[in-house]
Amino acid sequence: RRHGQGVADQARRMGERLHDVTLGGAVHELRGVLTPLLSVAETLQSQAGEAAPDGRVLRRHLPRLLDRLHLLRDLLEDMRDFAQVTPRERTPELLAGLVGEALHLVQDWFAARHLDLSPIRFEIQVPDTIIVPVCRLPVLMAIRNLLKNAIESLATGPTTFRAGSVRVRAALVEAWAVLEIADTGAGLSPDELAEIQEFVPGRCSLKLHGSGFGLPIAHRKIRDHGGHLAIASALDEGTTITVTLPLGPQEDDSYADQRPTTVRTLRPGRR
Repeated sequence: RRHGQGVADQARRMGERLHDVTLGGAVHELRGVLTPLLSVAETLQSQAGEAAPDGRVLRRHLPRLLDRLHLLRDLLEDMRDFAQVTPRERTPELLAGLVGEALHLVQDWFAARHLDLSPIRFEIQVPDTIIVPVCRLPVLMAIRNLLKNAIESLATGPTTFRAGSVRVRAALVEAWAVLEIADTGAGLSPDELAEIQEFVPGRCSLKLHGSGFGLPIAHRKIRDHGGHLAIASALDEGTTITVTLPLGPQEDDSYADQRPTTVRTLRPGRR
């Protein structure tokens, strides 16, 4: 193990670089939202000065305005979640319950934007016997983000999705719970995959509804639990995300070693 001022300086430089890259990514994402928002606002302002505003222009631009405002809100929430420190406290949670609730959350997100997910088939195979010691909300949001990414990989336009599947499976492997989220979407080229695996905000959005923060948030929250997140993908074949979470307490965790008594459960594949 290396020690000393040299190692400290190297760690500081790495931290500064990550900060600069993250800040640059956030600025890029905000500019990408605000630039078209400004254009829409200017169009609506010009209509406000007309004695008889053009109804067709209003009907075309008002939905765009609302869409951009929703995206700005989502981006700010994602930036907050990325910066938020994960609490140390751990409670035993059923993995099937976390997956089921995360799926409902992401389906509700798309429904609120009137996006039809009926072409997509969801296959959930998560045993209701797997218990993981986690801080519930960060892990729930991490799984939600990964499911959202999988769904977005099947988008063919801003409001349409092609037929395909999102499959979620889980199993116990030695001292780990292994969760696999696979989609039959567009997949990634080797260069895209290499960039995505840096988990830098702003570099992780190749889809139509993404903020660029979802995957880095998931990676950070899983890592904070002593877990790992791995990505395998091939162009035109789809992407598989593999999450591993420890079944027992990690160093410095405050996990009560007991089975859950009041954990909400959702049967796999059912709402």
